[in-house]
Amino acid sequence: MSSQSGTVDREAAVEACLLRVAGTLLEVAGRTTDPRTAGMLVREAAAVLASVPDTVRPGGRPSLLSSAPAPGALTPRQHAVLRGIQNGRTLRQTADDLYLSRNTVKTHTRALYRKLGVTSRTEAVQHAQALGLISPVRQW
Repeated sequence: MSSQSGTVDREAAVEACLLRVAGTLLEVAGRTTDPRTAGMLVREAAAVLASVPDTVRPGGRPSLLSSAPAPGALTPRQHAVLRGIQNGRTLRQTADDLYLSRNTVKTHTRALYRKLGVTSRTEAVQHAQALGLISPVRQW
């Protein structure tokens, strides 16, 4: 094994460990019923993810960070509701867009807030962007 190969292996191992820690933090945050604790865990996960080295595989493809599934990730419906929140849609508008009742969207929103550990629409969008769950909206 060459020195360069050993370095790449160590970086990949460190990256995998950091991703595992962040994933575990998010998983626990998704299970807790205390919003403050969940928020703290989500912020810690974001800090851990920020410390992951920017290593890249040959061919320019991102390494483990982009391909690792996040435990406790949002459901497709929660993600759709989050996009509605990000776009400034009301609960009623989001419900109409998704062909759901307003109460169902409200339930998805509460679960989304709990998983992200936030208490407002603005916080939800900011934390989701920080975690890479959604892309920032481009302002023209």
